[in-house]
Formats: sequence, C-alpha cells, structure tokens
Amino acid sequence: ALHLLSQYDPDGPWEKIAKGITATGLQMSWPVSDRERQGLLPDSFNLRAQIAGGPAINPGTVQAHVPELYGKGRIYDVRKLAYHGWFVHAPCMIRNIRDGQDGVMLTVDGWDNERCCVLFSGVEEEPREVHIRNIAAGADESADKRFDRERGLLIVTVKGKSEIHVR
Repeated sequence: ALHLLSQYDPDGPWEKIAKGITATGLQMSWPVSDRERQGLLPDSFNLRAQIAGGPAINPGTVQAHVPELYGKGRIYDVRKLAYHGWFVHAPCMIRNIRDGQDGVMLTVDGWDNERCCVLFSGVEEEPREVHIRNIAAGADESADKRFDRERGLLIVTVKGKSEIHVR
C-alpha cells in the first residue's frame, strides 16, 4: 500500500519506507539451507540475537515488491480511472494514463515479449473499440479481448510493452 501511496504523494517518505520494509523482509526470510521454511518469513524476529522465530508465514506481500526495490518495474499494479470509475489491474507497471470522454489510453510495461492479461473492472457496457499497439515491435495488434457484462470485466491480452486504447 505504501508503494501505491507514493504515486499520489511523491514528496512523502512512502517509497523509502516501502523499500525498507521489502529489504528487511528479504533479510529476515529463512535461508535456502532451512529446507522446511526456506524463503518464508518468520512471525517474529529477535534483532539482538538475529534469530527468526514463530511459525513460518507467507512472504508474498513483501516479495511481490522485490522488483520495485531494485528499480526493475512491478509484478502487479492497479490504477483507478476516475473519469470512467474503472479499475485497471496488470501483472506489470501501468503508466501514461489518459482517462476522459474520448476513452482510456494507457501503457503497460509487460515482460519482454510474453503475453499477459490486463483486467479492467467496473466496465458496464462493452467498449466500441479496443486497440493495442505493441511498442517494442512498433506495430498494431488485433485486440484479443473478452468482455463479461455480468461481472463488468474487460480482459485484454497484450504481448510485451503495449499501449491500450479503449473507447
């Protein structure tokens, strides 16, 4: 949540604190040599003795932000589109958002040239047009999209870093 907050308050200490939490979680994780708990987080940690304790817990919320710690993008991003009232979820960084009367345009970073799905939620009507431009290839792609009216979901499949236009 602090990573998200830092997007809206870039002058605050949020990004530094979030990266500190991620780095601390990585340092406290059980090592690979602990076959039963490797990679998991301890429930408690004795700082003076440097001993992990308690049951092993899921490290997902901390480890999901490792790419951000090293300036390598994001594993997950979510953005609210205020004009349309939609949320956009992607397994990568979302940027360059334009949300207005003419539709939505945004860029997703993608991962190399791999396919991934971008989820738009809160979409009440099927869009007239969905256009995808693969930035790395410099080419337009046919929109691989699915719309679920009952759930208000639009799922757009992209390949690599792409620009998505929804009208």
